[in-house]
Amino acid sequence: QVEGLLGLAAAAVLAEPDGWEGRLHPEDGQRVAGEVARCRGSLEPFTAEYRMLGAGGREVWVRDAARWGEGEEDEGWLLRGFITDISDRKRVEAALE
Repeated sequence: QVEGLLGLAAAAVLAEPDGWEGRLHPEDGQRVAGEVARCRGSLEPFTAEYRMLGAGGREVWVRDAARWGEGEEDEGWLLRGFITDISDRKRVEAALE
């Protein structure tokens, strides 16, 4: 999904020191990371709308819906789900406001 959403190769994002968190928009990062941590504590599903930074710093609004699942032996619990581009919807909402 990363390539289609952000215009970046998945391997490049995974190779970044902060990975997914490093691609969160600075204004949304702390809120989203806090919500992930809260959900991790109870293993409840994670759902949020936030911005990510794509190729060239392009802002992409996404809806993230995921559940926790066990990873491989040393991975612990991982979020698995879908991230959907909602940028067009956010532009229309902003225009209507």
